[in-house]
Amino acid sequence: MALGLGMTNKMARLWPGAPASFAIHEYVSLLGLAFAFFHALVLLGDHYINFTVAQIFMPFATVDYRPTWVGIGQIGFYIWLIVALSFYIRSSIGQKTWRVIHYLSFVMYIMGLLHGLFSGTDSPENWAQWYYWISGGSLLFLLIHRIVNTVTEKLTPRPLPKAQVQSSAQPSHD
Repeated sequence: MALGLGMTNKMARLWPGAPASFAIHEYVSLLGLAFAFFHALVLLGDHYINFTVAQIFMPFATVDYRPTWVGIGQIGFYIWLIVALSFYIRSSIGQKTWRVIHYLSFVMYIMGLLHGLFSGTDSPENWAQWYYWISGGSLLFLLIHRIVNTVTEKLTPRPLPKAQVQSSAQPSHD
């Protein structure tokens, strides 16, 4: 998400450049999705809770371990999958639809954060708390930066193109 916000904030134009940023953003999104899928599969080997395949893939199907928070994480995963797949159908669905789908990333992130906080066994650990604070704080900063930039750009008058400036400087012969 930080890479995506960096691209929309135009920070990526400085380094590594827009095409590289887009490619990295797409790759990291798919890599993260693969790790989330791996996280789910690893739970099949957890002998403490004994998840079934249905409980792993069906939201809110777990009964023995924090079903609400696990289900929220599962729905977040499916939203992530939709957002990631939208990369490949962007030309078919159009820019506006793609953008709306991409806004779901914020919902997905919050769901993943809540899932980690309330169902993660390591959540009370200092390193996990630091991760949540740094991750959430960074994204909040980038989002606020994006909103401020967007509002500022809309409120700042744009200079007229040279052709219009020159023609408006000519006296009118009316």
